Amino acid sequence: MTVKYNIVARGNPANRDAPKKYYPSIVSTGRITTRQLARRMAEGSTLSSTDIVAVIESLLSVIPYELANGNIVELGDFGSFWLRAGAEGYN
Repeated sequence: MTVKYNIVARGNPANRDAPKKYYPSIVSTGRITTRQLARRMAEGSTLSSTDIVAVIESLLSVIPYELANGNIVELGDFGSFWLRAGAEGYN
C-alpha cells in the first residue's frame, strides 16, 4: 500500500526572511462512509453489514467515554488514543 503525497514549501511565519522548508503533505483520494466500510468488512466475515455498523457505532460512542475517564484506548496496529492538553503558562 502506498500513500500519495506532495512536497510543499512552507515559510516560517515568525521569520519571513528565513528560507522555506519542504514538508510532505498527504493527498486524500476519496472518502468512505461507515456503511461502505461495513459492507467491505462483511465481505470477509460471517457478520452482516448491519451487525458491523452496530459495532462501529458502539465503538465510536465508547471511546470518548473511556478517554474522559482517563484511560488510554489501544486499538492494536491502528494506534492508541489518549487525551492531551496544551497550554501556555501565565503569571
